[in-house]
Amino acid sequence: MSKKIKNIVKVIVFVAIFMVLFCMMGVFISPNGTYEEWFQSYSVIEFYKRKKNTVDMIYVGNSCIYTGVSPLEIYDRIGVTGYPLSTPRQKLWASYYWMKEALKYQKPKVFFVEVGEAFATKKQNDELAIRRSIDSMKFGKNKLEMIMDSDFELSNFDKLSCIFPILRYHSRATKLKETDFRKLVVKDEYTFCGFFVNKVIKGYKGKFDKKAKQKYLELMATTKVENTTEISKESEEKMNQMIELCKKNHCELVLIKIPEPRDWTPEKNQAIAEYANRNKVKFIDLNYDENINIDWETDTQDEGDHLNIKGAEKIGEYLSNYIKQNFTIEDHRNDENYREWNEMLRRYKEDKSITK
Repeated sequence: MSKKIKNIVKVIVFVAIFMVLFCMMGVFISPNGTYEEWFQSYSVIEFYKRKKNTVDMIYVGNSCIYTGVSPLEIYDRIGVTGYPLSTPRQKLWASYYWMKEALKYQKPKVFFVEVGEAFATKKQNDELAIRRSIDSMKFGKNKLEMIMDSDFELSNFDKLSCIFPILRYHSRATKLKETDFRKLVVKDEYTFCGFFVNKVIKGYKGKFDKKAKQKYLELMATTKVENTTEISKESEEKMNQMIELCKKNHCELVLIKIPEPRDWTPEKNQAIAEYANRNKVKFIDLNYDENINIDWETDTQDEGDHLNIKGAEKIGEYLSNYIKQNFTIEDHRNDENYREWNEMLRRYKEDKSITK
């Protein structure tokens, strides 16, 4: 081998080793997967630990999902498996890519998409929400497409830092803890199939009228006032793509609104309902459904923004009935291939029984 070729090989080996170390440092330095800072990231990180093609339902959206939808409540009742792929303030242009990512590993029968963020525009992008949506996803085609999507409005540097997190989080280098270096080897799971059990009771102090929707519709019918609340252009584009994605993969799409009295209105309900009717997709609004019976004094953990375990139990009961009535899905509770779900259910019930 000539000296020139040897030098070229040395350079290639050096660059390869440097890139591996550079990427590894990015994993350790990134707050993604840290217990203290980005604990919510475990909701999607642990999705990758599920056995391939064992999840029937995927619930996608913002933090209302991982605090309000407990897959094990539904599994306990009807034997249908599920997983929430949700991150804080997740916009629909992020939810779309998490749906695509889910389809790499699972063949869900139904996607439930939380529509609370359907009225957000690109102007309401914030870096923390974007990074929490992007950084938790495994590197691959979907992540690259997500980074390059103009809806996120990332600069060239930000795009590069999503691929090499060390560029964004280098300031954490002096704050690393032992837990940062155990990310790649820790086997513990901190969620129950992506759901966070929260037993805190902090009631909603405002007013919420379950009959507000009916009163609003009656007013609209009599006065013929036009609804000025509109789904944002970027959200509607992504919702259209979600519909096509579901058609292509032979699964159904259900738009859902988890109870959230602070920000939800009859006008928003109407805008989503009209979109659902135009596009022939299902829509369920749990704010106004009399069958859900949320008690805002006991069923919320933070004065109405997110449900606690009491609220999640009611959501689980409602969705179990809804799924059973609208879809034909096998009950896996006595299936030997789903033993891990029965074990998770046992641990989940134990955790719920422990008083705070």
